[in-house]
Amino acid sequence: MEKSRMKSYMLLITFTAALLVVVLNVSSALGLLGRLWQELSPIVIACIIAFVANVPMTAIGNRLRKLSLGKKKPMPESAIGMISLLITVLILVLLGTLVSTLAIPQLVQSVKSIVDTIREKIPELLAYLESLNFDTTTAEQYLEKLDFNTIFSHFTDNAGNVLSVIVGAASSTIGSIVTFLMALIISIYIILNKQTLSHQAKSIAYANLRKDRADKLCYVAALTTRTYSKFLSGQCIEAVILGALLAIALSLFGIPYAGVIAVTTSLMSFVPYVGAFLSCLIGVLLVLMVDPFKALMCFVVFECVQFIEGHFIYPKVVGNSVGLPSMWTLIAVLLGGKLFGLLGMLFFIPLVAVLYTLVTEDTRKKLKQKHIEIA
Repeated sequence: MEKSRMKSYMLLITFTAALLVVVLNVSSALGLLGRLWQELSPIVIACIIAFVANVPMTAIGNRLRKLSLGKKKPMPESAIGMISLLITVLILVLLGTLVSTLAIPQLVQSVKSIVDTIREKIPELLAYLESLNFDTTTAEQYLEKLDFNTIFSHFTDNAGNVLSVIVGAASSTIGSIVTFLMALIISIYIILNKQTLSHQAKSIAYANLRKDRADKLCYVAALTTRTYSKFLSGQCIEAVILGALLAIALSLFGIPYAGVIAVTTSLMSFVPYVGAFLSCLIGVLLVLMVDPFKALMCFVVFECVQFIEGHFIYPKVVGNSVGLPSMWTLIAVLLGGKLFGLLGMLFFIPLVAVLYTLVTEDTRKKLKQKHIEIA
């Protein structure tokens, strides 16, 4: 007993001393954390990739296990893991190919057509403003002074600065690509050895903690993993539903770029509640240069579909997938966005779902111990 108490005191003293050192050297501590993050970022990114890729991989693996149950010689786990990984990679590559071959070229072409249309419509716009008795003298003078040769000479005069910026951006991009490739390789090893890593983590927990605390830690870890997996699955389903509804609605009203807007919205909808509104802005700008009236129709149709999806489909699909009521789903998005921006909006739903489940279970346990029933 005395030995355990002494150990607790030593840990408390060590923690207090470390905290005091960090407080007295905040700048040095932040610099150390920055360097530590730079070194460990491939591992952190690898863990995120492995966690996300494990969701479809687990579903595919469960399906393969069910198919192999009826056979005389069931498929070994190593083969199931490798096949699941290959199918997951194939699906991701297929999705990336579809997006890069269908959506991106159309977006580039749309941007080019918008630029050309702006050049053609500027005189018409100025004439229309003049018909409404607006003074367009300043705008006309600015356009007359706008000389592309002057702009080009100014660009060449500062070519050295521009070149240094380009080289810096290129080196940064290459570094990011190398970091991502390293993270991708590490994530494959993590996925293929997830059973071993899980066993090692449990062994460390039970070896260094009391059994009840280790049990609680393993339960929270399993609950968090399960909740985040369901959340990612729900997000994928919600993105498909929103994209399909939008493509159908925009096509029915004859709005151009319906496919591009639908694909863009599906991709951006992984940022809850906000991503769809950003894609709405992009869609309206794409349609605006083709037909202003249809741009207004696009905005109205988009907002109607977004209202239905955001208030009825999203809370049901994503909220129910993580066991979180609709009201708490909305609160989680608002709170996460307020504290941590877009990433907070994305990850606060499963976090709040985990806390909601733990608080609910603890409350029920305490009420049961007190023999209290709440009607």
